[in-house]
Amino acid sequence: MLKKWVGRLAVAAVAIGTMVGVSPAAPASASVCTTRNCGGVITNTQSKGIFVANNWCWSNKTRYYGNTLPCASTWSDSSYQSYFLLLSGDSTADFYYFYDTDAFRVDAGCKVILTDGGGYFAFDNQGSSQNMWAKISNVSKVRVANYFC
Repeated sequence: MLKKWVGRLAVAAVAIGTMVGVSPAAPASASVCTTRNCGGVITNTQSKGIFVANNWCWSNKTRYYGNTLPCASTWSDSSYQSYFLLLSGDSTADFYYFYDTDAFRVDAGCKVILTDGGGYFAFDNQGSSQNMWAKISNVSKVRVANYFC
């Protein structure tokens, strides 16, 4: 019953914001996802760990250069607006607060190749001296196919 009312209130808030010409502006991961696989998921099949974040700060960009994201700068696998090192064999779907993973980090001088089962996607940061965060879609279910430096 409570979920139903919360959902109705959220719809009403968006509708009111649209009617007055101001829609709610928020980062890509403004909502809370509490069901396994309800959002972006990264599975790490490589021997090298990969940093993942459960928040994305911008609606208008897909890359950010820096060690941590400004909106997910806390190291934790058990809190929102945070990041942690996803080890080999782990999936973000196994971590409650990361059911909706929004980004992963490609370390400086490295390249990550992801697959969604239908194709491969390369994220090349080999020519950079800074770490690069890349956004994934809220519905992406991807696997780290290769991570090399």
